[in-house]
Amino acid sequence: MPLDFPASPVVNQTYTGDNGVIYVWNGTAWKTRQTTTTVNIVHTGTTPPSSPLTYPIWWNTDLGRPFFYYSDGTSAQWVDFVPPTSNASTPAYVTRVQRSTDTTITNITWTALSWDVRVRDDLGAHSSVNPTRITVPNGITYARFTASPSMNQVGSVVLRLQKNGTGTNATGPTITKLYYGNYFSNGNADLDSGWIPVVPGDHFELYMYRDAGDGLLLGPQPANNTERPPSWFQAEFRAPASLPIPTGYLRTTLRRASDQSIANNTWTVVTWDVEEMDDGNTHSNSSNTSRITVPAGVTRGRITFNPVWATTGASTRYISIQRNSAGTHTQANSVGGVVALTPADVSAQTCTTGWINVVPGDHYEAYVYQNSGGALNLNCATGSFAGTSSFQAEFT
Repeated sequence: MPLDFPASPVVNQTYTGDNGVIYVWNGTAWKTRQTTTTVNIVHTGTTPPSSPLTYPIWWNTDLGRPFFYYSDGTSAQWVDFVPPTSNASTPAYVTRVQRSTDTTITNITWTALSWDVRVRDDLGAHSSVNPTRITVPNGITYARFTASPSMNQVGSVVLRLQKNGTGTNATGPTITKLYYGNYFSNGNADLDSGWIPVVPGDHFELYMYRDAGDGLLLGPQPANNTERPPSWFQAEFRAPASLPIPTGYLRTTLRRASDQSIANNTWTVVTWDVEEMDDGNTHSNSSNTSRITVPAGVTRGRITFNPVWATTGASTRYISIQRNSAGTHTQANSVGGVVALTPADVSAQTCTTGWINVVPGDHYEAYVYQNSGGALNLNCATGSFAGTSSFQAEFT
């Protein structure tokens, strides 16, 4: 049936024919109007859509990152639109969380610290659903956990890095690391697990216990204290096989098979006979066992020493990382050190150089000093309450 168009149309006048088609007069002729149908294929939320074929694009509101649903014919999975990068200057995939506000830590109560600011989360290891946890992503076999919480009051605190806890107490599942020491007002206490083997799906939390009254775990950096950074909790993950392996990055982690006795009032070099990792052949178990030697082809390094002391009365304990020492501790050779007035309990310390320039062939050693009045052991037994003493290096 012929269409009955208006006799004297004006420009942009429309006409709907009996056939259901809409026409527009362009000043010269009637043309079919182009119509657009909008189809929403983007799902937003903290969890992926239940129908990925309907919504193949997922905006993860928890991470602030987009993912697309990809099938290679044998399997299908959500893939990051912009995969996280890792290179020589950033040698691991990182999750770093902080707090946006101060929070109260109740006296004489184990408290799992909660984090609501994700500064960086390359592999989606932290979630607002369980804000106390950092969860090991798929494919990861090694991780390193560090933390630097800060309190607003003087007192003694205990920090525990705990695996697969319930979020309500620090008793039960494996305790990975302990720090115990005097806490200074508006100061940070550093905890470092070293590189440890992990299993995907395991979650790690930082617990705090204090015995000097209720106090505030400080969140944002206070305006009147520019030297104190905000409280933070961080995980570094060894790259999974499914993602690009960081190039030019070598790790060494050393421990002892037994405790080492440290003489009173004497600087003592710590020796090591267990190599958990030694990518660059930097250590020997047969000669110069105290040393980590810088391998060829690297220019930057980070050396970290984590001693764990046995129970004793309160005493002063120094720890130091020395470069090219000839078997005697000297101030000139020191590249990192710390002193702690420790209580009558098992205690752990952390000393790190941060990332520094290194020269192949140079060697680094860990020294300790204590004045308890007698010999004192460094704890080295795997699975001890406070963890085990370790010495590690990263080179790039």
